[in-house]
Amino acid sequence: MSTSDSGAVRDFLAADGITPSDGELEALAAARAQADAEARALHATAPAEGEDAGISGHAPSFAEGTAPATAHTVDDSLLRTADALALGKVSSVELVTELLGRADASELGVYLARFDEQALAAARDADAARARGDVRGPLHGVPITLKDLIASREGPTTAHSAVPPRYTGGEDALLTTRLRDAGAIVLGKVSLSEFGFGASDDPRLPVARNPWDAERWPGGSSSGSAAGVAAGLFPASIGTDTGGSIRIPSALCGVTGFKPTFGAVPVGGVVAGAPTVDTVGPISADAADCLALYQVIAGLPARGPGDPGILRGLRVAVDTTGLDRPGADPAAGRAVAAAVRVLADAGAVIHERAVPGLADLEAACRIVQGAETYDTHRERLARHWSAYGSLTRVFMAAGAFWTARDYLHAQRVRARGRRQVAEFLGEYDVVLGATVGVPAPRLDAGLLDLIPLFHTSVWNATGFPAVSLPGQPADSGLPIGLQLAAAPGADHRLLTVAHALQLHTDWHLRRPAPHAGT
Repeated sequence: MSTSDSGAVRDFLAADGITPSDGELEALAAARAQADAEARALHATAPAEGEDAGISGHAPSFAEGTAPATAHTVDDSLLRTADALALGKVSSVELVTELLGRADASELGVYLARFDEQALAAARDADAARARGDVRGPLHGVPITLKDLIASREGPTTAHSAVPPRYTGGEDALLTTRLRDAGAIVLGKVSLSEFGFGASDDPRLPVARNPWDAERWPGGSSSGSAAGVAAGLFPASIGTDTGGSIRIPSALCGVTGFKPTFGAVPVGGVVAGAPTVDTVGPISADAADCLALYQVIAGLPARGPGDPGILRGLRVAVDTTGLDRPGADPAAGRAVAAAVRVLADAGAVIHERAVPGLADLEAACRIVQGAETYDTHRERLARHWSAYGSLTRVFMAAGAFWTARDYLHAQRVRARGRRQVAEFLGEYDVVLGATVGVPAPRLDAGLLDLIPLFHTSVWNATGFPAVSLPGQPADSGLPIGLQLAAAPGADHRLLTVAHALQLHTDWHLRRPAPHAGT
């Protein structure tokens, strides 16, 4: 990259008060060239002149009226925990005390902040209320955690960054209030990639470890949520998903993670990234757990999974796009094939069909994410450049290079893609594929090189619901994630399908050694 290219980037960012180092300027100049190339490629697929840009409401908001020797069978799912509490098999105080003890012994780096005193006090209150016959909701006395992008009254929301926090404590996000109203107890805030980006290289902000192998990446950005559930440190966590941040770590840690339909869960009190794709959702042991949590945070009445016979006659589009990309592991394809066999045996009708417009939607999502993230952080990047992690700040600053024309065109591509995929899902009930094309990579791997193997962003671009659930593991025993997606607003039906598939398999019951990382 020439000196003049770096100089142009320096002058461009200086207008916003941003002053990268010489080394960062070189990386940003390369990012600018890549942005220009991607924008030109996407403009070549332009919709008809005058087509709706699809941004008046940002994105549509649809409300919904064989295991290795180290594995063990999970016994601490959210709903089983709630049942044990209701039957008096365990008290909330006993449960919270046990989980805090596990956290004390863990070396996975899952927690950023623990609320031990507040959680124990809430547990005592929950036990006393239950003794009086006062059950507050479906999660009465059940401990959960929050990704540290979600505000809670106990303390600041740091986004796992040295940048001064936006939310300093004292107030809950709306979804946190809904969890408490349902009886949940917040144990603490858990780790993430800085500001919700999938990778972090800042030694000040160490990443959580994967409980299957502490030298492997747990996925991002809801890393602590997925790793903690997999390790048995808590039965469930609430994460966020802007391009796969719930589903990718769920896949790599072997748990179930759900990205609801865009707009179904309120994001007030959640640190923003890219507002037209940001989504909040649950991570837990299985689809039934995720459904229960989703209904609470979405403000919906409690309703269990539907008929498990839903698989008979279910129209399944199997999308294997990307499973042959460079670096993909054959285990991902084998996991999809194994799921297809289970579904077919249960009476599903299988069709191998690719999601239409997939590449354009992925490209549009990158542009929208980049431009919106830069706009969200522009002023704080200028004031606190050195406080951001080196990878995070360069990634964010690269979003400056998308022009208004690029952004509006990407939104037009999204609008067109939503219509195409909605029509496609008129023919099929669900789409099945792999969440990630590899098992968990080592921490020293080039994580940014793995982005083409993440098969998640299309569902952020459309805003449609998607769930990652454990599939047949790799030969090494490491988890492989399956992804199911459905039409907008079909959240309950999608999780019913995922639940039914889990009734026919035991992949979701696998866990690493008890309380791994201790």
